[in-house]
Amino acid sequence: MRYLSLFSGMEAAHLAWAPLGWECVAVAEIEPAACALLRHRLPDVPNLGSVTEITDEQIAVLGGIDVVIGGSPCQGLSVAGRRAGLDDARSGLFHEQMRIFNAARHLCGARFLVWENVPGAFSSNQGRDFAVVVGAMAGSVVPVPRDGWGCEGVALGDNGLVEWSVLDAQWFGVAQRRRRVFSVLDTGNWSDRPPVLLEPESMRRHPPARPRPYPTIDCGIWRKRQCNQWVRNGFAIARPGGVSNPTPLEVERLFGAPDNWTLVPDQNGALLNDGPRYRMLGNSFAVPVIRWIGTRIDAAAQAALRKVA
Repeated sequence: MRYLSLFSGMEAAHLAWAPLGWECVAVAEIEPAACALLRHRLPDVPNLGSVTEITDEQIAVLGGIDVVIGGSPCQGLSVAGRRAGLDDARSGLFHEQMRIFNAARHLCGARFLVWENVPGAFSSNQGRDFAVVVGAMAGSVVPVPRDGWGCEGVALGDNGLVEWSVLDAQWFGVAQRRRRVFSVLDTGNWSDRPPVLLEPESMRRHPPARPRPYPTIDCGIWRKRQCNQWVRNGFAIARPGGVSNPTPLEVERLFGAPDNWTLVPDQNGALLNDGPRYRMLGNSFAVPVIRWIGTRIDAAAQAALRKVA
């Protein structure tokens, strides 16, 4: 499987999918610290830069692509923001993600699109923004459900089948409560494969029965703890005697990343300080969640191959 990563950040998709044998054909990132990490960790992978400037010609030369993945910026959709929705210049980059996927589909044979965002996407603009997202992915007009979006669903349109589900990182073996909406578009023969995101109810609603070394709070900028203290950098860890900010190393572990993955030289050769490392991690995917999605996409693609055989 070969994939194109958009809004790449620290490239959690690489950490999740390289063990599956997947190849990253290109990344797309403009934030300086993340670009420094990508240069250092994936020196042979081209960085296409801003998603607004990626051309069809750049995509075509990448060759075959199976999957496009990206979590377009969430600021306009988050309940912690001003709720401008897809009209926000950052969250509106979802449309660029769709443009790039459509080019990759027609020029490079891409079958799957993976999109990630905050659960606030369900309520943004009275639910209409998520209707736009699902409709654009599926290639159909999708109404807002009378009772709201719930935590999962499917939509069918001219482009194919879209599944979406809210997944929490703590269900996948990391000590972090991080609920995110994941949507997967399959433009291939979806009727001949198992579901990608939809799983038995026990997986969605009940965290696995395993000890947690550090009970944690939800991640996000300026979250409020139960004891009415504010926590900067979006992370906090309960320790004997109180709550404190974790180190970048501890946050890497909360996301399932290798130790010191984000400790790389900047453009001047000095190691990144803690601030940029926290920001990269806070904007990232939880690695084991993306790995699970990758195994499900793999299973879907293999089912289609068996059907053909």
